[in-house]
Amino acid sequence: MRRLRSDDSGVVAIIVALMAILLLSSAALAVDLGLRYDERRQMQNGADAASLAAARDCAKTATCSGATELTIADSLRGSNTSVTNSAVTRVCGPTVTGVAACPAKQGAWDCPPLPAGILATASYVRVETRAWAPPVLAGVFGDSGRWIRACARASFGSPGSLTSSLPLTVSKCEFDKSLPLANLPIPPYPGQSHILYLHDPAPLDMCKDSRSGADLPGGFGYLSGPNCTAASDVNGWFDDKTGNSPPSACSNATFSSLIGKVIDLPIFNDLNGAPGSNGQYRMYGYAGFLLTGYQLGGQYKQKDASRGNAFPCSSPQDCISGFFVNDPTPKPGIIGGPSGTGVSVIQVTG
Repeated sequence: MRRLRSDDSGVVAIIVALMAILLLSSAALAVDLGLRYDERRQMQNGADAASLAAARDCAKTATCSGATELTIADSLRGSNTSVTNSAVTRVCGPTVTGVAACPAKQGAWDCPPLPAGILATASYVRVETRAWAPPVLAGVFGDSGRWIRACARASFGSPGSLTSSLPLTVSKCEFDKSLPLANLPIPPYPGQSHILYLHDPAPLDMCKDSRSGADLPGGFGYLSGPNCTAASDVNGWFDDKTGNSPPSACSNATFSSLIGKVIDLPIFNDLNGAPGSNGQYRMYGYAGFLLTGYQLGGQYKQKDASRGNAFPCSSPQDCISGFFVNDPTPKPGIIGGPSGTGVSVIQVTG
């Protein structure tokens, strides 16, 4: 084996030094990139939470203030990320009153394209955040740091699907004749509530769709579903629950616990006309309904404070009473239903 000469050892030292620099720079780059990836993930979590909070506030009144939404978004951003230098830099939306329109670009950086199905004119709030990330190890190699950015959009609108807290549906005719929607009334109620008859002859119920005294022969407005709930979606067909009594999964305590609360009531606009358990309703949308009383037979009855603390109807009539209102509590969901029904959902859309 050839022995190294004295001048060869100098070459080896240079090679070792270069390799050490390469290894150190690679390690520094890996450490900094890893930290920035984690910070970017946290930034996105914060932006998602901030956009949902801003959209929820805007959906309550359909108008919102840019300064207000910026404060709300920044608060949610801060509680959902530990990146100390992060901040919300912009809250914008194309159709949100009081919030500036979103620019197409922010320098060379932009939010991802709108997802398919979300129109450029949809009601959404866009939240942009950024944080300055100084180098951890790469600074010794001249890296001065860089901006980390995140963007999120949250849309708000009428639900395309929903799980109702009561397995009950009423016709669009009943909804239409009770318009306009009210803002949420607080007892004492301003005037008498609306009575929605489930299966009673004219002239009490002017929204009959069959001659049986019910919307469907053998069906009285109840939907099939577990645990006294009913899941449905707009334009879908859903089975009726036969019989004029509430489903067995529902207790009187379930109904009475909802007095004075807003329930999201499924509204149907078509029937298949089939009798018994073959009957189906086609959903139109979901309306906000403040329940104030009901008479559903047997133990299922509750007096209505807006009607002199009397039952809204008398047995054998079946009815619920209340006010169609703008539900003040938007909730996470899938957008896709008709507007103007008083129920709003929020959805992260990119």
